[in-house]
Amino acid sequence: NLVKKSTFYANYNDMGALIAELSNEVLNTMFSVLEEALEGTYPVSKADEIKALSVLLTYMADNRDLFCTLYSHDESSLFVRHMTQYCIKKFNLEEKCLFDRYACLYSAVGSFTVSRQWLEENCPCKAEELAELISLQSHFICTTKGAEKWPSIKRR
Repeated sequence: NLVKKSTFYANYNDMGALIAELSNEVLNTMFSVLEEALEGTYPVSKADEIKALSVLLTYMADNRDLFCTLYSHDESSLFVRHMTQYCIKKFNLEEKCLFDRYACLYSAVGSFTVSRQWLEENCPCKAEELAELISLQSHFICTTKGAEKWPSIKRR
């Protein structure tokens, strides 16, 4: 169903405002799915992380049209920026040292990009397989001892 231009602008300033609202709703749902899958267990074991990521990727695959639409209308990377900002707030990354913050953001953006490609290719592998790959690269990046290699980046 088409929405009249006047109706759209009565609710949103522009397309970016709509994408921002959709992004926030989707992100809240995604993180709720993750929290439910983890069942409040912290710290998270690698097996639990893979299980939770599998649940999240299955959710994304089940809602593939929504995610592909959000990604495809994301010329200015609004959805990815909203996901990134959400991760910064959700995981208190602004309180981490520069290296840890950038490593976690790099991992998050890479995970978003891989999941986008996976959805666009109509999910050519199982969610569990992709979850294992994402978990593996995330652990590698976030546990690298980069601060020892770059002494100007101080860890707290």
